[in-house]
Amino acid sequence: MQGIQPTELSEEIRRSWVRAREQYQIDPSIAEPRRVLTPDEMDARREHDAVLRLATPILEDFAARLDLSGHVLAYFDGEGWMLSIDGDARVVDRVAEIEFRPGASW
Repeated sequence: MQGIQPTELSEEIRRSWVRAREQYQIDPSIAEPRRVLTPDEMDARREHDAVLRLATPILEDFAARLDLSGHVLAYFDGEGWMLSIDGDARVVDRVAEIEFRPGASW
């Protein structure tokens, strides 16, 4: 295994960490995304994502009903690109500082 080794975790969480890294090439220890989409790339992904078109009203309703104070709700496509985020504006701004924002691939 590459990367840092998870310690002091339950066996179930450790297995999930290892699976993310080995099977999906996702390093749970990354501090920022490797790549961020340009505005044109972001628009193209949103435009061609049929699931996002279907999910948007549901996500908006869900966010409104939950009163996401102190929380965010993000949508990622099947390739791991964040295409939308909703919730507490203060939290949205704070997580954007670490590039947890639409256009990022975590």
